[in-house]
Amino acid sequence: MEKPHAGYLLMLGIGIYDIKSTKTSRGTPVQFWYYPEFKDRLEPTSLHTEKMIELLEDETGTAYPWGTYSQIMVQNFLYGAMENTSATVFGDFFTVDARGFKDRNYMGVNCHELTHQWFGDLITARSGNDVCLQESFATFFPKLFFRGLEGEDAYQWSVRGEYNSALAQSVKDNFPVRHTKGGTTRLYPKGSAVLSMLRYQLGEDNFRRFIQHYLAVNGFKNVESWDFQKAIKDKLGLNYDWFFDQWVHRGGEPHLKVSYTNDGQSIRFNIQQVHKVDGHIRYFKMPVDFAVYYKNGKIDRRTIWVMDSANQDIVIPNIGGDISFTLFDEHDKVMKKIEFKKSVEELMAQAANAEFMIDRYDAIVAMQNISMAQKQAFLQQRFSAEKHFAIRAEIAKQLANQKSLIKWYSAIVKDPKSEVKNAFIAADSTIEMHKAVFVLLLKDSSNVVVENALDKLMTCKTISDKEKSSYLKLTEGLSGQNNNIRSKWLEYAYNNSKDNNLKKLYLDELTKLCGANYEFRTRVNAANSIMRLKVLDNQIAMNLINACLSYNGRLSGPCADVLKQLIKTDSLKQVLQSQIGLLSAEEKERLKAMGIE
Repeated sequence: MEKPHAGYLLMLGIGIYDIKSTKTSRGTPVQFWYYPEFKDRLEPTSLHTEKMIELLEDETGTAYPWGTYSQIMVQNFLYGAMENTSATVFGDFFTVDARGFKDRNYMGVNCHELTHQWFGDLITARSGNDVCLQESFATFFPKLFFRGLEGEDAYQWSVRGEYNSALAQSVKDNFPVRHTKGGTTRLYPKGSAVLSMLRYQLGEDNFRRFIQHYLAVNGFKNVESWDFQKAIKDKLGLNYDWFFDQWVHRGGEPHLKVSYTNDGQSIRFNIQQVHKVDGHIRYFKMPVDFAVYYKNGKIDRRTIWVMDSANQDIVIPNIGGDISFTLFDEHDKVMKKIEFKKSVEELMAQAANAEFMIDRYDAIVAMQNISMAQKQAFLQQRFSAEKHFAIRAEIAKQLANQKSLIKWYSAIVKDPKSEVKNAFIAADSTIEMHKAVFVLLLKDSSNVVVENALDKLMTCKTISDKEKSSYLKLTEGLSGQNNNIRSKWLEYAYNNSKDNNLKKLYLDELTKLCGANYEFRTRVNAANSIMRLKVLDNQIAMNLINACLSYNGRLSGPCADVLKQLIKTDSLKQVLQSQIGLLSAEEKERLKAMGIE
């Protein structure tokens, strides 16, 4: 290393590898180390690494700082990946072939770890209080990458997911982002969403300018949140202490109740902040984009400050006559919980005519409790018109279980996005009526769609064993990603078979899949199938015990839960205890601490 770097960011990878060597358009050497036997997974897994480096250089105004960049996959890695200086190590469970790529791929994690080469490696947090300066940025920049790859809607959908995560965590506690007890939700999604809000309020050019300054001044050093906060003042001459106080140093998020009245001359919005206020959480202030869509086609947009008070009225002149619908915080730029009741007419107008996807999505979600007679034809029309999968998925969810729509469900089966089909599968409970639709989904190109459709068909009590056998025959050759389909297939084949020899073969294969020769996701998939079968022999017990003793918590935790379920049956508990008797005293104590003895 020619430059100073943090000692904990050191890694050594040893194994049998082939190496893919490339360069960015600016000459940075890139190496991707992979298992030779997984050559078919090379391109789907390493996709776009060079473009990610170039994007990060452009967005930060800072050249890649370490000369070369490498990635290496390893078996049974403790985390998803780790951003060692100049080299990322990641779990081989992220490797995917072209089919698996559709359900889960490495791109987001790839960009996350790559971002750390700047935020975490070039600059490193001084203490645990400021890990957000690493993880929040590493969660934020992948959104910009996907925005360039998939468009603005993809970016906004990611932001919405971060809002939802932060709001859900705040039901449990209200620690700030900059707090050692804030937890991963604050360090990753909430911190990333805060950066999105800051970028929106500063403007993209100003955001890039001060980020470049922040990295230039603090490169190869330790940093605190105050260094980041100070960079805005030093480079832009702006005081954003208020922003950091309410979004970083304090906890909570605004909970707003919004309504409006229109007298023909002016439109009066009433905004109430109804969240609990104490010494830790205060009222919030924020610039908000208001939009009024008129029936004559006019749109009036204004950015107005909502101030830190319990109740505020904001008056906008009526410039277009009859109102079609209004939007508070158009394009969802502010993290918040909001209650804004609208009529069916307003919701349909918003769903059809709002400029931004996220506003149309919110209108569709708000139609959940509207009668089917009022919304069915409208939702079918919107399904055909909408380009973003989130809206189509919500429509598929709301229109599931309709006997009159069996022919129309072919539109869902043909949808290019697995999220849409999975939303339909999860919502539909009338399997007997829609068997033909689900059989078509068994032939889908998505591993998760096939797994979910198979689940529905094989657990339906009104479907005959003969029909279930035909579904098993149709999916017999599919393994899926991390053997998700194969584990379920073996489970259902075991349950559906009357042949004891075949049942033994199925169980033997499940036993192998939960053994140490497989990565943890396959082992967990197989273990859960074994739990549902309620079977346990000496080999299964030992495989599950070894999984429980693993240092990988994503393996040990789920497998401990499986064993705790199985030993509720006395005969199975005896099998387990006979195998525990073969362990060392230390291993027995570790199992006992998990509630297994």
